[in-house]
Amino acid sequence: MISNHSTVSMTTLQVRKKNDNAGRDIINDLPSTSAASDAVANTSSALSSTRSTAQQKLTTYLPRKIGKTTEKEINEKCLQLFITDYQRFPRICPRPKPFLSTAKQKKNSATLIPARYEECLNDCRQLLKSVKKICLTTDCWTSVNTESFIALTGHFINDDFELQSVLLECSHLMGQHTSQILASTINRIVTDWGLSEKVILVVSDNASNIKNAIIKDLGWKHFGCFAHTINLICYVLLKKQQKPLVGKITQLVHL
Repeated sequence: MISNHSTVSMTTLQVRKKNDNAGRDIINDLPSTSAASDAVANTSSALSSTRSTAQQKLTTYLPRKIGKTTEKEINEKCLQLFITDYQRFPRICPRPKPFLSTAKQKKNSATLIPARYEECLNDCRQLLKSVKKICLTTDCWTSVNTESFIALTGHFINDDFELQSVLLECSHLMGQHTSQILASTINRIVTDWGLSEKVILVVSDNASNIKNAIIKDLGWKHFGCFAHTINLICYVLLKKQQKPLVGKITQLVHL
């Protein structure tokens, strides 16, 4: 039996040998493993040196001292926030910087708040110097701590026909709320501001002690507070309706 064997021409063998030689040449041209490692190491060292030169110093991340001008501006802003919004310092800055520590703010408050008070007081005195006539409003009350207070506010129209209001004083009221004590306190405040001869009338609630202090003791005109008058009217009307209403509710409960 004659078997058929596949034959490969000499031309095909020559092409394969040529391709094998070309592959060996390409492999020989590639760098060895050690050479590649050296190249990577050189590149890494170059990057490391670049990074080390660009790295910031540790002191860059530490808090720096601020100048006196900047510290003064910050204190003024905080003081204005506390005065206008009545916010406590720990609530505004729970984790303060060294220049805004609670201890330092207490020290600043002992100097900044009195200085601001004197500044505001002088501005108000200058404003009231040109006042020709003024009206006053006053009120007394007792706090939950059983401390008595009195407040006196002045209202006037300036040269530009604008209504202006100035709180003259808000202070503790010592002793009983008699008409003599109220009159003495109001007269002291008005005299201190130089307004004794400029008062047109005084607005207050309708309590007999303050009315007698203004009309009889001080000799000024008195005008009852309109809001307080309405409040008294509503109180009287509700009080009249209270007993019949309570009786009707009681009857409904016992049905």
